[in-house]
Amino acid sequence: MKPANKTPKYSLGKPGNYLRLLSEIKQRIRSTQYEALKTVNKELVGLYWDIGRMIVERQVDAEHGSAIAEQLSNDLRAEFPGISGFSRRNVFYMREFYLLYRDDERVQPLVAQIGWSHNLVILQRCKDSLEREFYILMTRKFGWSKNVLIHQIDNQSYEKSLLGQTNFDQSLTPELRAQAKLAVKDEYNFDFLEMGEEHSERELERALIGRIENFLRAMPWAGCSPSWAASTGLRWMARNFSSTCCFSTAVCVALWPSI
Repeated sequence: MKPANKTPKYSLGKPGNYLRLLSEIKQRIRSTQYEALKTVNKELVGLYWDIGRMIVERQVDAEHGSAIAEQLSNDLRAEFPGISGFSRRNVFYMREFYLLYRDDERVQPLVAQIGWSHNLVILQRCKDSLEREFYILMTRKFGWSKNVLIHQIDNQSYEKSLLGQTNFDQSLTPELRAQAKLAVKDEYNFDFLEMGEEHSERELERALIGRIENFLRAMPWAGCSPSWAASTGLRWMARNFSSTCCFSTAVCVALWPSI
């Protein structure tokens, strides 16, 4: 007996079905990328934790900490030339990282949930365990980039939270996956995989250029003239696009440094 024919979930001949299929596949890919990024970050922070622990366990006294870090840095960089995370300063911070959290049972499980550079910012700038816990949790929840984290610390967000003066929940959207990636995305991740930081920068540059050009072509000033630019206070410039554009001097220089 032949099995009954099952109706496929998608019939690509019907309008809209393919777009829905494509949307679900893209979402699945993004989800997998995010999970892979979290896994790499967790392993990287775990590695640095173990290196810090091994240094502390084998170190005779604190006076030799800098010398040990420098020697290890030289030897590890010679063995793994494609990984830049083994600078003398970074190796020294691995030791400080372990010493800071080894007895902190509340915060220790959280550190692998954010990027290494985020951890370094918190290690260097936060005074006590509660403050460190606050910024780790907020970075994880809202997907703060390194620069945003620094801004929040400089802005005394922890102190303001104690007074109920923050509006994170109203002003930020943790459900945005692009932001969530920033909490674990780290320049050390690409080095750890020996891909090189330029890999990510090149892909980012391509994406930005594509978006900027599409944006410029769609804007109402795409066909402007020098006289129209003068009347609006904008700077007119002929570019290598099919049309001309008007922008302030600062924006033009930012987008096209060769001007």
